[in-house]
Parts: sequence; structure tokens; C-alpha cells
Amino acid sequence: MLKRAVLCFLLLWHAVALAQLSPLTELSEPFSDYAKLVITAPQTTLDKLLALPLADSQDHISLVQYHLLLSQCYYNLTYPQKSLQHAQLAVQHASQEQQPWLYHNALITLSNGLEIAGRPAESLPGLNTAIQWAKKHNHQELYLQALQLFLHKLF
Repeated sequence: MLKRAVLCFLLLWHAVALAQLSPLTELSEPFSDYAKLVITAPQTTLDKLLALPLADSQDHISLVQYHLLLSQCYYNLTYPQKSLQHAQLAVQHASQEQQPWLYHNALITLSNGLEIAGRPAESLPGLNTAIQWAKKHNHQELYLQALQLFLHKLF
């Protein structure tokens, strides 16, 4: 168990070192693996994320991804306050200047958190910001994700 925790920490440290060289345009390892399971196995994914030694990390890129995925797990498990809390933490740790894709992805996650917490109208400005950024930077996946949520909230 200790070996696994150390290995996870080393993988995260390596991923962070690489991510700091250039802005992310997708989740880094091991978060990208967890993201694949958020919809189909949210409780299992949540358990795995909570076991990671990240809660006290000073690495903002990992913290954003960590809280982003926790928020998505809690959203899928229908825990409104926890989903919103972790979405807010993801945005808080995100840097729009250094990691713009990650920041705008966090805004989309915050939108989901606000929606499940019964405050969908508050999410529209953040979604609009994400839509505009994704369109300007030709990031089709993020653009479609944000636009779909925006339209869902309108209708």
C-alpha cells in the first residue's frame, strides 16, 4: 500500500513537472484515467481520488484536476453541496493565465455544481466565459461541452 502511494506521488510529481512547461489541453495522468470512470463508476472513482495524497498539496495544477474530478463524482452521486464545494476549490486553485484550458474546464465544472445546488442562473456568466475562450482558441471539445450546458440551462 505504501509503495502504491509513493508511486502515485511520483507519477503526480512527474506529471506536474511536465505540465508546468506548457499549459494543459487535457487532464494529465493519473487524472485522465480517473476521468474515464467518473460517469460509469463515480463511487469507485471517488474512493480512488480520496486515497490520493493530494489534500495538502501545494501543486495547483494537480489540485485543480483533483477537485474538478471530485466535484464531478459528487455531481454524479447527487451530492449537491460537495459537488459545488469542490468545483469552487477547483476554480480557486486554477490560474487563467498559466493554465487557461484547465481554468475554463473548472468553470464548466462549477456550472454543474451550481446547477445541482439549485443555482443554475449563477452559472451562466462562467459558462459564457468558457464558450468564448474555447471558440477563440479553437478548442472544439471544450466549446461543445460548455455550449451544451449553456443551452441545457436555457431550455
